[in-house]
Amino acid sequence: MKKLFLMASVALLAVSCNQNKTAYTVNIENLPEEIQGQTLYLVNFDNGEKLDSVLVEEANVTFTGDVQNAIPAALSLGGRAINKFVLENGDIVVNMEDGTAIGTPLNQIMVENDEVIGDIFERYNAAETEEERSKIEDELHEFSDKILEQNKNNVVGYYELVGQMYDIDYEELEKFLQENPEMASYKRIQDGKEAAKLRFETSAGHMFKDFEVEYDGKTERFSDYVGKGKYTLVDFWASWCGPCIRQVAVLKEIKEQYKDNDNLEFLGVAVWDKPEDTVKAIGDHGIEWPVIINAQQIPTDIYGIAGIPCIMLIGPDGTILSRDLQGDELKADVDKNLAK
Repeated sequence: MKKLFLMASVALLAVSCNQNKTAYTVNIENLPEEIQGQTLYLVNFDNGEKLDSVLVEEANVTFTGDVQNAIPAALSLGGRAINKFVLENGDIVVNMEDGTAIGTPLNQIMVENDEVIGDIFERYNAAETEEERSKIEDELHEFSDKILEQNKNNVVGYYELVGQMYDIDYEELEKFLQENPEMASYKRIQDGKEAAKLRFETSAGHMFKDFEVEYDGKTERFSDYVGKGKYTLVDFWASWCGPCIRQVAVLKEIKEQYKDNDNLEFLGVAVWDKPEDTVKAIGDHGIEWPVIINAQQIPTDIYGIAGIPCIMLIGPDGTILSRDLQGDELKADVDKNLAK
């Protein structure tokens, strides 16, 4: 206990000393040997701007500079952002082995929050009943909301909001950003807000939005398949996506169940995928329904789809009846709607 108290005291002293710093020093420690000879960039995580760079020649490198206000930052290697942290004036140490960034006030908050979340996930994984897991999920949501409320005017809150954006209701998000205009100035938040708006406009109860895709000299439209007087299960998927392939099996079960019902059609829309990989996956997994190939980001931009699989049930008149359901929930939703 004395040791823990001493460690906490040292950490608080370091944070306190850093509060008056007018420049930053970011020490990157324990870089893997295999990236030596490559260029490591310090970037603005929000807009991708490169702030500094260094050629990696040993396990530790250092960035120095100053910022007027704290910003979301990350290290970038080969065009991929890694190790997100808060860039603020003070002495920051980023450990590449465990991904932690310590030494300044906001980074200290990030570390403490991550420890609590890690504990919640451990208890969730150890839970033996669905009731226990449900309670722990509620606890996680409450803690996430607490993080956002307590940090809505700083970068810690920014990171939390970015992580929550796919799950936040559009109208709730719009209200939050109106009340916190500083948060609304971030590019990722603006992009997330637009995606949330598109999800809202294509949620249950709204009409489908049309799009067209060209592949192999042929143009196909979404409206060629939906809104034609039958129910249509639409699966936005990709060949490389494991969860997508698992849901293909679910769709096959539904297709088998309704094989004698000519009021239900199926459609795949291949996104974010190489056409040749899509074609191979169709054969490998025995997909027997039509697939719009090479859609890439066209429909995902229109429908605000941030992750796949995204499965929609569209009614005979083109109204979206549900989206983002999977497994047993999807089966139950199809049963409910076709029973009408």
